[in-house]
Amino acid sequence: MIVVTVALVAEHADAAAGLLHAHGAGGVEIRDGEELPPPGVPALPAGRAEVRGYFDLAAAADTAAAELRRALRVSPDVAQLPDADWTVSWREHFRPQHRGRVFVVAPWMAEADAPTPSGAVRVVLEPGLAFGTGDHPTTGMCLVALDLFLQRHPGARVLDVGTGSGLLCIAARKLAAGLVVGTDNDPIALRVARENAAVNGVGFDLRPDLPAGARFDLVLANILANTLIELAPALSQALAPGGRLVLSGILREQADAVEAAYAGALTPGPRSFEANWVCAVFDATGGAHAG
Repeated sequence: MIVVTVALVAEHADAAAGLLHAHGAGGVEIRDGEELPPPGVPALPAGRAEVRGYFDLAAAADTAAAELRRALRVSPDVAQLPDADWTVSWREHFRPQHRGRVFVVAPWMAEADAPTPSGAVRVVLEPGLAFGTGDHPTTGMCLVALDLFLQRHPGARVLDVGTGSGLLCIAARKLAAGLVVGTDNDPIALRVARENAAVNGVGFDLRPDLPAGARFDLVLANILANTLIELAPALSQALAPGGRLVLSGILREQADAVEAAYAGALTPGPRSFEANWVCAVFDATGGAHAG
């Protein structure tokens, strides 16, 4: 296991965490000056934070570190870490997540340890080396958007681009979506998503590429902004008339550029904000689904 560690101003911690997640971190920790540090570890000064991302592949860790340097003008450290340390750390820091009607727990959490809130669906998730536990603002906003859409349109066809751990696909199935398809160009993510689907007793289509010619009522894509811009023609074409497109993984300063890439084909809707992240919504003309 390789750990990428970066010290920076606290207001940029969420952005650093998102970049680490987006470049393949199996998990991310954020520590700031308000937390009590572990024994023997000095407290961070007020206004400062430390962010750690855990990677299985050295190449992915190096790429993430390079992106941190470029995007945030920081100097991350890349070091080897025993696998056991990551396993323990992930379990110690994971907390159940409740977004919309979706309640995300880890496999070792029994109902007695984390009871499912009334009206919520329970998703048991082991992210492994795939992105998506519901704890990051980008994923959380997608879960809320997914829930709101399926409340209005049960049975809708859902496409999740860059599915990672499969969280959004699993949630879609449990929230009464119809056809659900998840795509990811990372074979490890596809394996993890299949495993998580089996644990949750749901089924959906998983594939490495966008399904050619298929149209969906709801398309979700929680990936990097530059990739969202590149995929604008393909994602716009994947949307059925009257459908909705939900894009996340976008920093506030990137939102206008992403919207410009889609505005010619789709109608921009209201944006959601959490920390330094934006979730953008677009509607296709025609049909009766958007709303």
